[in-house]
Amino acid sequence: MKSLLKEDMDNLFNVGVGSQFDFVGCYMGEKGSYLIDRTDGQTYTDDFQAESMDEAIKLLFEKVEEMIDEVQIRLSNYYSEMNEGYPDESFEEELKEKLDNAALTALYKIQRYDLKSFFSENELQLAELMHRKLVERYELKEVKDIDFNYYK
Repeated sequence: MKSLLKEDMDNLFNVGVGSQFDFVGCYMGEKGSYLIDRTDGQTYTDDFQAESMDEAIKLLFEKVEEMIDEVQIRLSNYYSEMNEGYPDESFEEELKEKLDNAALTALYKIQRYDLKSFFSENELQLAELMHRKLVERYELKEVKDIDFNYYK
């Protein structure tokens, strides 16, 4: 696969977790070339090429999951340090809320409403499957409006 330049591609959308430094971008070039850009404000920016929209969707959700996991690890480490510094305080509820918010922020951005102008109906079905897996993984089923089809 030839090297793609992000500057020559259309940025379809970005998915974040509420931090201006952590996001995943989805780019489309000429003739069905796609690029998924994973930016972590702490260490790196990586670009991943895809030859089809199906491959791009799978990469997109994989990188969104990676981003959520990394942010949740950083949050857990931060609150662990807070617990050590303030042993009489409980930060459990605050941590749970922040962990959920990181996942929710990203998953809200990749619902049908946001993706329908870029993806075909078959591609939306694949995206819905991937979305449901992440909702289940992050135990967010009880959040009514996180459903992939909530905002049509």
